[in-house]
Amino acid sequence: MGLLTSKLNRLVPASCWSLYVPQPRTDTLLCRYAAGLSSDGLEGLTIPMGEGVTGWAARHLTGTINARAAGDFKAAGAPTVGSLFHSALTFPLIDGDQMIAVLTAYHVDEEPYTDAHLRLLERLGGQVASVLATSIQFEGLRAASLTDSLTELPNSRALIGHVDQRLAASVASAVPSAIIMIDLDEFKTINDVHGHQMGDIALQTLATTLRRQVRASDFCARYGGDEFVVALACQDRSEAERRARDLQRAVARQVLTAPNGAQLAMSISVGVAMSEEDGATFEALLEAADRRMYADKHSRKAPPRRSGKSGTNIRLARAR
Repeated sequence: MGLLTSKLNRLVPASCWSLYVPQPRTDTLLCRYAAGLSSDGLEGLTIPMGEGVTGWAARHLTGTINARAAGDFKAAGAPTVGSLFHSALTFPLIDGDQMIAVLTAYHVDEEPYTDAHLRLLERLGGQVASVLATSIQFEGLRAASLTDSLTELPNSRALIGHVDQRLAASVASAVPSAIIMIDLDEFKTINDVHGHQMGDIALQTLATTLRRQVRASDFCARYGGDEFVVALACQDRSEAERRARDLQRAVARQVLTAPNGAQLAMSISVGVAMSEEDGATFEALLEAADRRMYADKHSRKAPPRRSGKSGTNIRLARAR
């Protein structure tokens, strides 16, 4: 896109170029690239399909010239981001029968575009769309290789790469890194008693809860099975342990409903490991955090009741 827009600038006037890629799950368009004025504010903007000038071009597969640029930013819920721009040129990039993206040029002037500019994009559009389609497909395959398909969290491969980078950065910044090892309690029981579909729902619920609790700077991944890991930068062990307890409380508020109507409470066991104190590699940190996680699991299990016949009956009924 940088190469394309640098060449287009010689032929088509633009204060800012942007590329909006469709997001089928949410029926929106996401700005994946922007160059020029206000580009930092544009990247990441989401426009509902059919709204604004870019959404209209995507819905009708038709280019526009000198449309009102403000419509895009109003549709995105960020009216001040593009306050400098007065007009827009939009062109849907189509490869075969699939719309790959919408190329939008914003301009600070009124009506800077002509039909000749649109015809130029029509001549180039097919080639550009084909190259973008290949790039997006490659990016999707790469993302899939680093993402857990059930929870849509990063997988263990992505986690190891991230922690290795964070450990290297922590040496230079002197800010220690920590990992929180997380294990879903009674996961085998959920699978055995209520079925594997219920087990999948439990894992997805846990992933959603963790995703909502972690900070933007944290890294949350499914390590495997019912184990998850949160990697974070923190000042000391007490901060990391506080964050771990916060996660436990958040998960404890979740209740699942089994197919038979039973209410299933959720809980997790956690273990914290700190760089330098527990090791300087991912493997060393994982081993220390795993050990503490199992210690936490055992410490929270109530000892079996030995007195009273009724107590025994209760336990057997629950086991059944």
